[in-house]
Amino acid sequence: MATKTKIPTPHEIASSPTIIPSQDIDKIKKLQENLTSIGTQFGQIKIAKMKLEDQEIVLKKQLDLLTKEENSIAKAFTDKYGKGSLDVETGEFIPTE
Repeated sequence: MATKTKIPTPHEIASSPTIIPSQDIDKIKKLQENLTSIGTQFGQIKIAKMKLEDQEIVLKKQLDLLTKEENSIAKAFTDKYGKGSLDVETGEFIPTE
């Protein structure tokens, strides 16, 4: 007596699991690792930018303070010595006429 082998239908063939070779899976895993690495690097860049922006704000405030101090000193010198130029190396003040 011959055994009957059931021939799968196209639907059964399409829905049956397929084992993917490990070299193909490795390619996908490597791609995922690279994408994760790039995402992490973008995050690090964003954090570095934020820190630089904060540092820029601090430096701008310091520059504003120094500019105000410079103007104050210049006014005080002008009031005391008149208009002219000062050689800070020699301390020589040359008045302008």
